[in-house]
Amino acid sequence: MSKSKSDQTPHYELLYIISNKFSENEVEPIKARVEALITSVGGEITYREDWGKKKLAYPIKTFRHGYYFLLEFNLAGEMLPKINDKLRLSADILRHMIIKIKFRTAEEIAAAGAKHAARAKAEAEHEQAIEEKKRVKAQPVVKPAEVKEKKEKKDMPKIELRDLDEKLDEILDAQNLL
Repeated sequence: MSKSKSDQTPHYELLYIISNKFSENEVEPIKARVEALITSVGGEITYREDWGKKKLAYPIKTFRHGYYFLLEFNLAGEMLPKINDKLRLSADILRHMIIKIKFRTAEEIAAAGAKHAARAKAEAEHEQAIEEKKRVKAQPVVKPAEVKEKKEKKDMPKIELRDLDEKLDEILDAQNLL
């Protein structure tokens, strides 16, 4: 065997996005179909990860959100086009990407999971900070001058219409208007 080829089955990573027109319960059968597709052509799934519902960077087929899923699997290279074609033709999957990666041990997977959890926590905190800023921005800002004007208006005595009419009559009855 040559130096560049190994006797080990190639290891792949599949990242796919399911459109958000489905509820979380409706996504499960689609996930099962994707996994069944891989196993039906002789693949062995070694790792699964659910990234949850996220906002897309840009709209895809008028959808702005999608459910992200990551799978790692071992599969003979000649079977990869079958999986790729089936995923491409699926109406439920917005996008998918299959890349060849190096085989990871259980320790490497655990380390990556911890790293991903920390990144997810940081993203969640960032999203909360953005929402807080939006909420604070939405609140009306009262300037000190406006507060002062409101206080002055409250301090002024209320004038009734009858008093106003009497005052106007006095002015009009005056002899020297000019």
